[in-house]
Amino acid sequence: MEEVKARRTRRTEKAEATRRRVLDAAVRLFVERGYHSTTIESIADAADVSVETIYKRFGSKAGMLKAARDAAVADAPEPDEFFSFPAPPIEEALRSSTDQQVLLRSLAEFSSRRLERLAPFHRMLRSAGTGDPELGDFIAADHTARRERQRANIATIAAHGPLHLPADEAGDTYAALANPDVYLLLTDQFGWTPERFRAWLIDTSARLLLLLDDQ
Repeated sequence: MEEVKARRTRRTEKAEATRRRVLDAAVRLFVERGYHSTTIESIADAADVSVETIYKRFGSKAGMLKAARDAAVADAPEPDEFFSFPAPPIEEALRSSTDQQVLLRSLAEFSSRRLERLAPFHRMLRSAGTGDPELGDFIAADHTARRERQRANIATIAAHGPLHLPADEAGDTYAALANPDVYLLLTDQFGWTPERFRAWLIDTSARLLLLLDDQ
């Protein structure tokens, strides 16, 4: 029985190592060559696996991009260099205080670190565009899910007192500030550092959303 469990464990570990190797190769090639210029065959060669293995595991090139994003968001235990630092659990942070300024600062710090972590992924999405229907559906769903998450986060903060805006409008305002396109504009095009973006998001979201004494 123990030998059977050991074999299963080895198979699981081998499968996970293969998955990570394929995703690492896919991310690197997407960054280096662009999404549309990267073929399934080139990813298979870089990962030293068969094309059939990739199709069986991920279904398509868009499937690999989505899996890479999910791995980054999940803070995999052995992240590659593109997604290399963890983000704190925001749910725990939002339960730790009733002070709206503390809560919004915790949320803004979390959002900025996640945006920094996922910046390579969002650059890939920008280069990929929406020519692939499967990828277009994923991008639309990602926007919707992000808006819903931020509305829920701001609603948690609004439960501890009134905001400068109605809760849904405040949620959309924050979702617009903590948006990948805004992050990439300010860091890639305007030359801001991640630290400057973080400070800006903390300050701007507080001024727009909270009833501060100096307003």
